[in-house]
Amino acid sequence: MNQLIEALRELNAPSSYRYAVRVAGLALAYFLAARIGLEYAVVNPVISTIWPASGIALAAVLLGGLRLLPAVFIGAFAVNCSIHGAITVSAITGLGNSLEVLLGSLLLRRVLDFDVRVSRLRDVVCLIVVAATIAPLPAALLGPFSLTLFGGLAWPDDSSRGDCCCRCARHCPGP
Repeated sequence: MNQLIEALRELNAPSSYRYAVRVAGLALAYFLAARIGLEYAVVNPVISTIWPASGIALAAVLLGGLRLLPAVFIGAFAVNCSIHGAITVSAITGLGNSLEVLLGSLLLRRVLDFDVRVSRLRDVVCLIVVAATIAPLPAALLGPFSLTLFGGLAWPDDSSRGDCCCRCARHCPGP
């Protein structure tokens, strides 16, 4: 009986092997979900309005802890390298995606007292507000910014809109 109890204790004890498997599994899941999301790219091959990888990463970190954040970075870095190969852009984008999950996890767990069972209406509202509006800001800012600086995405040309606004402000008809 003592051997059985010892075996059960060892099974629950954290090990570096189990941690590596979890990180690799989450990185692979992030990579695959990101590739699915990139099928809906709108502006550039790496800018998509649908990003299921973030939901998978947030759920994994909420359930498994912040120690799984490196998996998010690895998965995001790998998927961006597979698309355009620029290491700098991939690293900055991976950082943005990791910060997105970190911000979402910290806000939900530590600030809003989120319960992962999502059994209260409050938890549903917190998840929607934080996960859909606040948490994605680092990724939404760092990704396109890194592409603009290092990846060949052009700055927007606003000159035509500026002329239109000036004409409208003076109540002049357009040409």
